[in-house]
Amino acid sequence: VIAMACHDDGVRVASLDFTGVRAVSESDLRRVMRTRQASPWPWARWRAFEAEVFEQDLERLRAWYRDRGYDQTLVRAASVDLSPDGREVRLVIAVEEGSPVQV
Repeated sequence: VIAMACHDDGVRVASLDFTGVRAVSESDLRRVMRTRQASPWPWARWRAFEAEVFEQDLERLRAWYRDRGYDQTLVRAASVDLSPDGREVRLVIAVEEGSPVQV
């Protein structure tokens, strides 16, 4: 479970990175997720980080891999780093893909 203090205006996702992704593209994984990295443009709209949604994203990623035959894939939050001022979070998702099931 991920818990953190958030400002009233929300916490901006400064970065969203993956480790261990080899068999698929990171862009495919990002499309599965509701958590999004904020735009670098200060005037752009962005969705505030929600820990519960991020936990659901991790489960969505596990299901996405299972649907493609990667039954043993492990997906976990490797790093959730809140900035000292509490306005930004940097996320790293660790993936251990394993081998796909061959039928």
